[in-house]
Amino acid sequence: MSFPRMKWSRAVTLTLAVIATVSLTATPALAAPGAPGAKPGVCPPGLTQSATLSPAQARGVDLTGCDTEATVVVDGVGVELPAPGTGVAAFGVRSDGEEASLIVTTDAAGRVDVRVEGQAATTKATSAAAVTRCTDASYALMGAKWYSTPTYRVNSAERRPSNITASRWNAIVTAAVGTLKTGKNTCGLAAIHAPGTVATGSGTDANITTANACATPDTYSTVDFGSLSGSLLGLTCVAFTVRSGHDQIVAADTRIDNSSRAWVYTTTGCSGARYDLLSTTTHEIGHAYGLNHAVERGGSDLMMSPVITSCNASSRTLGRGDLAGMVALYPR
Repeated sequence: MSFPRMKWSRAVTLTLAVIATVSLTATPALAAPGAPGAKPGVCPPGLTQSATLSPAQARGVDLTGCDTEATVVVDGVGVELPAPGTGVAAFGVRSDGEEASLIVTTDAAGRVDVRVEGQAATTKATSAAAVTRCTDASYALMGAKWYSTPTYRVNSAERRPSNITASRWNAIVTAAVGTLKTGKNTCGLAAIHAPGTVATGSGTDANITTANACATPDTYSTVDFGSLSGSLLGLTCVAFTVRSGHDQIVAADTRIDNSSRAWVYTTTGCSGARYDLLSTTTHEIGHAYGLNHAVERGGSDLMMSPVITSCNASSRTLGRGDLAGMVALYPR
């Protein structure tokens, strides 16, 4: 039995109309940044070039098809959202006892993840005297390392404090890198041989904004002076590519504050709110090698403790835990 031609055409027309109506009414709205179910391939609403996101807002955002410079900010430091398959870690050392640490990763599929290192990991020991920097074997790793030999370029021509000459700044960065490379310590522990070279006199700038944020990285690892706000003494931005095991560091920029900080290169006769430049630089270069903040115990504790107090030069050399962390990354 067959339908008349007119009835068949009308049935098809009605059916297509119903399907179109259902399709229009059933289309889901795009999820807000960070919400699970954000439509793949489309930038979530509100993810503008200048957007500032909290870690909760950034987690789970799908960057597929996005071209954005939105920044994740926490504890006074920020990281621009990295491209798929890459990540950036921001590590700051402060003078006020607070920790600044943020790791942002975008997987190969474009999904963003954010890790914040909180105060729980850096609670002071009940008795600082019970553990010394030569007996404390604790350390923490950021999860990335160099698989090649890094070259740290020193910008000694720009923004230096008036009491720090170009030659002294070059020597300080060279000494800091050398300490990490060899495992220099005062605990009688064996030396190591990590990769790394220093190029002085570079005119490049660290990819760090005046808002304490890690900007889009380039292929250089630069150490320079520049303005950091708040209580930040130094800030290091470590760029890496995602891979199995340890991620691969491809660049690491370090900036030392020049805005209102009084720096000294010797602690002899040091007093007041003055800070040892070599200690701060060595700590930040530790991040550039892949070390995370260690446990804060107060006093002259590990080089990678997140707090550097005034006139304290203990972070010029590695403690037992600092050395153990470097060996874990770069075996003897």
